[in-house]
Amino acid sequence: QEIAHISNEASLYSNISSNYLPYLATSGLILNSNSNQLESYLTSNNLKYTSADLTLKESPKIDGMLSSAEASGNYNTVLDQVAHQQLNGYLTDLKVAFNKVSGSHGKVLLSNFYSQAKLLLISLNNGT
Repeated sequence: QEIAHISNEASLYSNISSNYLPYLATSGLILNSNSNQLESYLTSNNLKYTSADLTLKESPKIDGMLSSAEASGNYNTVLDQVAHQQLNGYLTDLKVAFNKVSGSHGKVLLSNFYSQAKLLLISLNNGT
């Protein structure tokens, strides 16, 4: 969720490098869709969760870092660093979850999320 939040906020920044626009346009859509698919999977398998469970990675600290970066004129650099950290963390989380899930549908879902996140990382790397 934090990655989608960052992407949505960054797309509003007027001085964003055009190199990041493809990443920003796709990351929010993909990760919001993944979140919806995960919620559907959890619900259909009667697995209990709260919305707080799905937003554990959201961080006001990151919002503050990006606001400070905007004020100091190095927003693109900080965005790049934060986006890389968040995506790599998400990839790690997906690996851990994949190893904990026993059902084939859950494994396929997480594998698809992982493949999409790797493509987002490629898109982000192309922006730098």
